[in-house]
Amino acid sequence: MRGWSAVPLSLLLACAPAASGPGSPGVEAAPTPAAGPAPEIRALPATPAGTPPQIVPPPAFNAAVAQGTRTTSGEPGPAYGQNWSHYTMELRVLPEAQRVEGTVTIRYENASPDVLNVLVLDMTQNFAAPGADRLEPVEVTSGVQLGRVAVNGHTLGLGIAGAASVGY
Repeated sequence: MRGWSAVPLSLLLACAPAASGPGSPGVEAAPTPAAGPAPEIRALPATPAGTPPQIVPPPAFNAAVAQGTRTTSGEPGPAYGQNWSHYTMELRVLPEAQRVEGTVTIRYENASPDVLNVLVLDMTQNFAAPGADRLEPVEVTSGVQLGRVAVNGHTLGLGIAGAASVGY
């Protein structure tokens, strides 16, 4: 996590109104709790010395174990659909042009029982492209330029994010 992530919290604390209690501007008294019997407080049963306390898994975990997506140890179960990406890269480094060119093949395996309707490829390098929004100064580059994008050998056209058409 970046150091600047703590800034909003410190700003909130610095901007919070100082209040001394009920009667101060903008501070109301807390409502008085309704009279009635005190809640019952029960102690947990004691465990013998050296015995770890019993851990009760949450219902969602028990459901995942029943579905086979988790084991009781917390590891993936036999029905866990782990997806995989396999990358093959052939690259040329052109130091004089400060450029890397090449071909990248990504084979994505969807082992999930669910249909994969969208695949997102994060082009983080475009953080340094001209006109990119950023919160810190960086050396501006040409970013990533895609010459061709294909799925199962079929070339995709330039699409618009969120559009119903297939593209990139």
